[in-house]
Amino acid sequence: MNHQSKAKAYIVVFAVILLSFTMGVVKADIYVDILGGDEQRIPIVVLPFDVQTKKELKHKMDKIVLNDLSRSGLFSLIEAPVTSHSFSSNNDVGYKFFRKLGAENIIAAQIKDNGPNSYLLRVSLYDVLLKKKKWTYSWGFSSKQLRQSAHQISDLIFKEITGKESAFSSNLAFITVQKNKKNRRIYRLQIADSDGFDAKTVLKSTDPILSPAWSPNGQRLAYTSFENGRSEIYIHHLQTGKRELVASYKGINGSPAWSPDGESLAMTLSMQGNSEIYIMNLLTKKLRRLTKNPSIDTEANFSHNGKYVYFTSNRKGKPQIYRLNMYTGRTEQVTKIGEYNAGSSISKDGKYLALIHSSEKKLRVALYDIENEEFHPITDTFLDDSPSISPGANMLVYSSIDRINNNGQLVIMDLRARSKTSLKISNGTVKEPAWGPARQITFKKTLN
Repeated sequence: MNHQSKAKAYIVVFAVILLSFTMGVVKADIYVDILGGDEQRIPIVVLPFDVQTKKELKHKMDKIVLNDLSRSGLFSLIEAPVTSHSFSSNNDVGYKFFRKLGAENIIAAQIKDNGPNSYLLRVSLYDVLLKKKKWTYSWGFSSKQLRQSAHQISDLIFKEITGKESAFSSNLAFITVQKNKKNRRIYRLQIADSDGFDAKTVLKSTDPILSPAWSPNGQRLAYTSFENGRSEIYIHHLQTGKRELVASYKGINGSPAWSPDGESLAMTLSMQGNSEIYIMNLLTKKLRRLTKNPSIDTEANFSHNGKYVYFTSNRKGKPQIYRLNMYTGRTEQVTKIGEYNAGSSISKDGKYLALIHSSEKKLRVALYDIENEEFHPITDTFLDDSPSISPGANMLVYSSIDRINNNGQLVIMDLRARSKTSLKISNGTVKEPAWGPARQITFKKTLN
């Protein structure tokens, strides 16, 4: 569903269809293509991890790290005929050898047993040019946290070498649509690692699901469901599987967005006849109306500090982005260039909006520099939609159309290297991506 058809979906009346959804965990058949980037890359060697445990690891952590760094588009991965064990214990394997390979950095890691179903991980970074070890980090993790810990290694490497945040250890939420044997559409709300792997189905339905939104702590998802024949907003508690119906008012109930403290939910409601922005206190369920305008106001999002609520409105004839100051109540127009600007996602630093922008009669994803009032189109493909900025503001995910099979896919772009990774499913569509919050990690650092 492109952005125009999504807007219509909030306005038209859907026919009542019987609900048929199941809860549980289902693996998604996701295909990942790394499309590459054009920025000069940092040469690095990630040695095969030294696994000092008799237990069989479900995932090869070094392969996950290699994939993360590769799809970032900022690293050139160099193979070396040594392991972490031989590198750390064999004095004959030195920096001169790795410099001949063209490497500037070396990553070596060891995994040891740390009790039943738990491990101890040590990761070291060596600077080839300076001929020294720069640091070692260590932390423990359980057998269920193998992929998460591998992604955290990638985040650690990325930040220590580039000085920038990354989002490898965060999650994605998205909607998949496939047809069953009876040719009925099956909608699945799914969550997955940032690389698209380890996907799990949160909700399965024969009725449309729209607009997933992560809570700030990553433990809840809000979304719009049509399972009762009309749009309603639910909150899904991921740890327990419990669902909570929070908005089922007359008319439109859509576009949920969390406040930074996770205590309120912004939403689009039309219970008084017009599409307006409201905020619900999730403890008391009391509503506060933010907008009052004869136009269509929708797609609200909070700034990271809660000062502003950004939203889409056609109050001057065509869709543009506006923002409301939560302290003063003042509303101002943000985007003023282009005939169509909608569906914004805000960077954590509050400097940029990712949005759908009409340029040269094309709808494309663009970054909008709020302070300088400048657009930077970053896509030129077909029916790009639903941009979502990563926690570190260095990556962007959006939906697009794969021209080969005409199905929807997700595209993850590193905003610095412009490298892209596409996530697809067989015989179906992937759409409505939402980037989850960054995961926290507790580790110990040593310098030698």
